Amino acid sequence: VIRYTMDILQFQWLMTCSLLVFYVLFSLLVLLLGLYYYGNSTFTHFSRQDVLHYKSLPFLGNMGLLLMKNRSYSDYVLEVYNNIKEKPYGCLYSFQQPIIVIKDPTLIQNITTKNFHCFSDRRQVFIEGPLWKTGLPHLKGSKWTQVRAEMDKCFDLDKMKILFSTMLECCQQFSHSFEKYQQSCEEIPYVCPDDAVINVELKSLFTRFANDFIAKTIFGVKVDSLKNPRNDFFVMGRELVNFENVSSYKWLGYTTAPKFMKDFGVNLVPNKVTNYFKSLLEETISRRTSSDISNSDLLQLFIEAKEKHENNAATKVSEEDIIANALIFYFAGFDTTSTLLCLVSYEMARHPDLQSRLAEEIDNASKKNEGTFTYEIVKNLKYLEMVVCETLRLHPPVASTDRTCVARHYHLYGDPEIELRTGDSILIPIYGLHHDPKYFPNPQQFDPERFSEANRHKIHPYTYMPFGAGPRSCLGVHFALMGVKLMLINLFSKYSFHMVSKTPSPLKITHTGFNITAKGGFWLGLKERKAPS
Repeated sequence: VIRYTMDILQFQWLMTCSLLVFYVLFSLLVLLLGLYYYGNSTFTHFSRQDVLHYKSLPFLGNMGLLLMKNRSYSDYVLEVYNNIKEKPYGCLYSFQQPIIVIKDPTLIQNITTKNFHCFSDRRQVFIEGPLWKTGLPHLKGSKWTQVRAEMDKCFDLDKMKILFSTMLECCQQFSHSFEKYQQSCEEIPYVCPDDAVINVELKSLFTRFANDFIAKTIFGVKVDSLKNPRNDFFVMGRELVNFENVSSYKWLGYTTAPKFMKDFGVNLVPNKVTNYFKSLLEETISRRTSSDISNSDLLQLFIEAKEKHENNAATKVSEEDIIANALIFYFAGFDTTSTLLCLVSYEMARHPDLQSRLAEEIDNASKKNEGTFTYEIVKNLKYLEMVVCETLRLHPPVASTDRTCVARHYHLYGDPEIELRTGDSILIPIYGLHHDPKYFPNPQQFDPERFSEANRHKIHPYTYMPFGAGPRSCLGVHFALMGVKLMLINLFSKYSFHMVSKTPSPLKITHTGFNITAKGGFWLGLKERKAPS
């Protein structure tokens, strides 16, 4: 009887355990199915409207490859662009957020320009504090319109001519410092295998130029990052735009899931960096306004705009607006300027015949004007303009731009026609458009003739947009390009650029947040030129 009872109890225990295991497994299955369903719940947002879309992973959407860093963002944008094929648009998912990718130039024109009132906002990135919230990229609606209108006035033709002398002085000072300190500046990788050719890692060199140029022309601060390579302005500036290692994941988070980053209180920029630039600008503004000091720089133009509209609430520009946007200009211009200089130098070294033509144009202009360069003279250097434009086509500073729908309903005409609503995101694949053989034959070939007077009209509108398009395009583009051109004039009038053993070939561009560099570095050889007769 006892044995029989034990058998029954053992059987009941086994049944209980089996049922418990079953319930646990069943609950896990239900939970996993629920998570799978929830993780895919937004992936039918546009597929129901027959929009071509990527296969997506639960929760990650199409971000898996970027998170694993299997490819650069520009390569990712090109892949997305090509996979849409002949369709005017497709859909991808940034985690769980659906994003419409537009590749049809007419639709891009409608969204960025003609129907700008329906797409006047951009996705938020700088959301981590009251200072950043007053920067142009974050502003929306009437406040953006007001601040942008006042900032635009600071970059008109008359203001650019005022700033020209300061820009020219920066470039000449840096060129002089390079000649003087090129061997003693330990922060710049430098090799001199013989007396003729200097091997220089250009990214290290041009980041210092970009820093000094922005410091003087925007902040009104004079620094020499070759003579004093560890100056505070440069060190803090590097931290401001540094997106390597952990910071690269922060940047990816802010560009793909800003709300998530905000909810978890993740700071993109260290507080000590923000506080350094804030204090510097506050002191400079206070000193100038209290003593009537006037300088030829952008900060002075911002201060004058502030004073002009002090008593007009509708157009008033606050000190916070000035500080935030000065930081934005450093943030956006630092790497763009240094990288463009690297890439133009690289393409000229790779194409000696084109370099000779560029140097000849610069020499002729210098000889004709007795070594003097004015704003008008630089603007009339046609081949320099062609070289810079083609470099920006082949290597755009940003791989994509975006817009956010602010209209309650917007019909996007195409095949199929879809309806966008408030908050829907648009991505414009700049890198894909610039490398589409339909618009640019042999897109991987560097060919400045695409932008000659004879050919430029052949470029389809809204297929070339290295700095965006429409009212939300880059504010300081003409200012930045003038600085780049002046530096190129200084360099190519004194040096010729050459491929050396350390020059990566082919060039492998890597993107980390705002930072663009070449795998192995931008190594080139510089050889001093004979003065033109």
